[in-house]
Amino acid sequence: MKIEKKIILILFAFSMFAFTKTSVADELIRGYKYPGYIVQNNDDTLYGYIIFRDYDTNQNKCEFYNNETDKKPVKKYKPKELKAYLIGDVLYKTINYSGGLMSKPLRFLRVFIDGKITLFNFYEEGSIPYNKEREHTVVYYKWNDKKYPKPFTSEKFVFKYAKKMAAFIADNKELSAKVLNKEKGYGLVDIYNTIEEYNEWYIVNNQ
Repeated sequence: MKIEKKIILILFAFSMFAFTKTSVADELIRGYKYPGYIVQNNDDTLYGYIIFRDYDTNQNKCEFYNNETDKKPVKKYKPKELKAYLIGDVLYKTINYSGGLMSKPLRFLRVFIDGKITLFNFYEEGSIPYNKEREHTVVYYKWNDKKYPKPFTSEKFVFKYAKKMAAFIADNKELSAKVLNKEKGYGLVDIYNTIEEYNEWYIVNNQ
């Protein structure tokens, strides 16, 4: 019973973290076009306007307009055609993650912590009941790391958090040691702060 309660508390904590990070004051409004840009696979960046349809729809396509008043998009891009796009202040990046157990086709995932370690929100796809909020999962991805080639979800850290997180950020020896030694401010509830601290360290040490 104690173990079951611990699992429930941990999962509840993760859900609260996700809510805090995504409940921003300036949420995107359905049907509105926002200034932004697209990054093509050859790294060319094109500026214009992008329409927000829904968290589900915008994971699967990016409708790009030259002007806010245009009726039709210049093109509807699929994830395989872009590296990223920015709509308003919201960044989407393309990774192999679709929430499925077997296949992992490309999706545009919404970024809420950007860096060497990027944290995304993956929103459930398909129809949902009217007035029901679309559920989302926090996805972690460490770019170009052979030890962690695939994205994974928060559940990875449910058990043995200190050991697993310390290994995940092992290239930052000082930060990794703080997590492994369970120093104050580096526990499970501080996970997002730890990721941001790692990303800041990575920028300084990899210029």
